[in-house]
Amino acid sequence: MSWKQTTLGEVADIVSGATPKSDVLSYWDGPIAWATPTDLSRLSGKHISTTSRTISEAGLNACSTRLLPPDSVLFSSRAPIGLVAINTRPMATNQGFKSFVPKPELNADFLFWWLKSNRKQLDDLGNGATFKEVSKAVVSRVPFPLPPVHEQRRIAAILDKAHEICRKREQTLTLSDDFLRSVFLEMFGDPARNDRSWPEFLLEDLGDIQGGLQVTSKRISMELTLPYLRVANVYRDRLNLDEIKEINLSEPEFQRTRLEPGDILIVEGHGNPEEIGRAAIWDGSINPCVHQNHLIRFRANRKRACP
Repeated sequence: MSWKQTTLGEVADIVSGATPKSDVLSYWDGPIAWATPTDLSRLSGKHISTTSRTISEAGLNACSTRLLPPDSVLFSSRAPIGLVAINTRPMATNQGFKSFVPKPELNADFLFWWLKSNRKQLDDLGNGATFKEVSKAVVSRVPFPLPPVHEQRRIAAILDKAHEICRKREQTLTLSDDFLRSVFLEMFGDPARNDRSWPEFLLEDLGDIQGGLQVTSKRISMELTLPYLRVANVYRDRLNLDEIKEINLSEPEFQRTRLEPGDILIVEGHGNPEEIGRAAIWDGSINPCVHQNHLIRFRANRKRACP
């Protein structure tokens, strides 16, 4: 199948955002929706209709942004690069965006899914000392495949359905987690209160606890190159092994951080309350395999504890 090869700048008008002066009260709390990357990060679907802050007509005219028509594709170009949404109403954005107003030959839904699936490629184009940003000039030159519009709509519809299936699966997993927790509490009581008076132990009394490898760019001339698990691979109660990285390490490091089936991996979390304590059991599906330093490995003494 041969599709026309073009660039993003040829199939859409690219619009940069801006922020009105924060100390001019008349610029704010008006009728115009004004999106930030944070607004996109909170979305569960692909459409955005409301924003946490709004601006006035005077605020819009006072800064170098413009109102995006409905069915534009909002794309965050910094902090972070790659958040995407389609607006359902006229909307402005802050300076963290390079948004797309599709031309007639481009379907907004198709562009949305293309940007989502090529997020890493677009992130790699960013540069900057404080934080990475991808410029309008760079975005406009990004190569882009352009199927006929009817084919774009067909592809987007398939991806919409696939996304809905994934969303329902996630809801099912959440309900399953809630059910399992309720069964656990019914059988064993609340662990925080220990209202069943079970004997209490420190984890270090029930098995071996081990930190992982420090991952740095200076690891050269090591003896081994092996796959390793990161925080991104450990979800709550399950593993995601879609992307596995490799690391150079020494034989002693390998012996110290080698994973065995039944090991429990616990996310250290860097102080992020949403990450701290995420845990899953290693299934041994990659062997040998080691783990990075932000994952803590607990290996149970099988005579005292079941993983």
